[in-house]
Amino acid sequence: MKRMTITEVDIVNADVTVYAVWGLDTNGNGDPDVLETKYDVIYDVNGGNALSGPATARVLPQNDYTLSLTGPTHADTAGGDKVVFIGWTDTKDETIYEKDDTAPAMITEVDIVNADVTVYAVWGLDTNGNGDPDVLETKYDVIYDVNGGNADGPATANVLPQDDYTLSLTRPTHADTAGGDKVVFIGWTETPDTKIYSKDDTAGPVTVTKIDIDGNETVYAVWAYDENGNGDPDFGEEKYDITVHYVDRDGQPIGTPTTEIYTVLSGAWTLPSAEIPSIPNYVFRSWKVGSGPLTVNTTVTLGNVTADMDVYLVYGKDNSPGAGDGIEDFRVVRNWTKADGTALDVSLPSVSGSWNVGDYFTKGPAEDVTIPAGWTYQGYKVNGGALVAAPATPNEAVTVEKGDFTVTYVYARTTYNITVHYAGRDAVSLQASALTQAGLDFPRCRTPGRAHLSPTMVMPSPP
Repeated sequence: MKRMTITEVDIVNADVTVYAVWGLDTNGNGDPDVLETKYDVIYDVNGGNALSGPATARVLPQNDYTLSLTGPTHADTAGGDKVVFIGWTDTKDETIYEKDDTAPAMITEVDIVNADVTVYAVWGLDTNGNGDPDVLETKYDVIYDVNGGNADGPATANVLPQDDYTLSLTRPTHADTAGGDKVVFIGWTETPDTKIYSKDDTAGPVTVTKIDIDGNETVYAVWAYDENGNGDPDFGEEKYDITVHYVDRDGQPIGTPTTEIYTVLSGAWTLPSAEIPSIPNYVFRSWKVGSGPLTVNTTVTLGNVTADMDVYLVYGKDNSPGAGDGIEDFRVVRNWTKADGTALDVSLPSVSGSWNVGDYFTKGPAEDVTIPAGWTYQGYKVNGGALVAAPATPNEAVTVEKGDFTVTYVYARTTYNITVHYAGRDAVSLQASALTQAGLDFPRCRTPGRAHLSPTMVMPSPP
């Protein structure tokens, strides 16, 4: 409460006593605060939440007045990022500062001279959610070491301190090996691992996709082979077992060992020729998958492996290993017969050469021989079996399995249609079923209107 002070008194007929009155001088200027003019310090939240800042302060004139430490608040951005208070400035700045910006100079004190003073809140993003403005925090480097790969990994990232920082999804690449094998990226590790992992590894690297940032951090690429070329590391892919069996032509196991198991990836697979074993007294000539058909070929290739499978390498017996040829020969006897089984005269002997086990015997019925005129090829028999009907072009293929065997080519008489004309009559067709080897060479008609035919032909009565 302000009291009236006096500067004069009346002296009449008695002593007069006056009393000193005291007041605080908090600003130290020698004047009692109670008598001084006061000014307002106004805190403008500058886009922050209304009423969240300090209340306006009524203060005395002074130098270095300490501003309030109470920080106002701000709504999150439209993208959900936190916005936090950086400090106060004496000029308005509506920028919301990000981590890579340079923050303006903040003030913590003002001089109150002879007027009100307004200070303004300054704001910054807080993307790591630790309550501190990103722009004021220390940043650290995340370094991506490609660890022997090509120089195409992610660039070094300058980031804020935080937990569970998500590493880059950019995948570096690696040169092929000297042997031509593909090498692909597995992931990132926190310690160097120079091994290139293969499909046969049972334990792999411990990769990370997130790390805690409390200083500079380095992560290392780790690599694996990609044998099947699908762009994915073989390590961790589905694998299949191909069991290769070594058998004779009767399907009986041979060799030591009698099987070999190959663990492979999906896709095409070829058995390396160097891994096909040589088995004494046998020679490899053909193979098959499971109970499928025999492939007469020494290249074992599977088109698309999608499951475990059994492959049989079929070996033929070599009865004369000392000969040095490594192949057992079998004789193929060729015969030419009539439909009734009697021999058909040809100009070459019926025995014609030798063929190796597993070879294709592809000589056609008219190859190397002269077939008499008037005979038509019907098909062939193997070792007296059922007749295999002839195709349009008579060139059959028979696979040499084991042992000598006979191919018999079967022929029948060629048949013709003969049209006999009677004077003044319609034509009548006759079929000649038995001609001489010279063909249609029978006596011609010498008397007009009559025909003289061979004894084997029958003339019907005129209609």
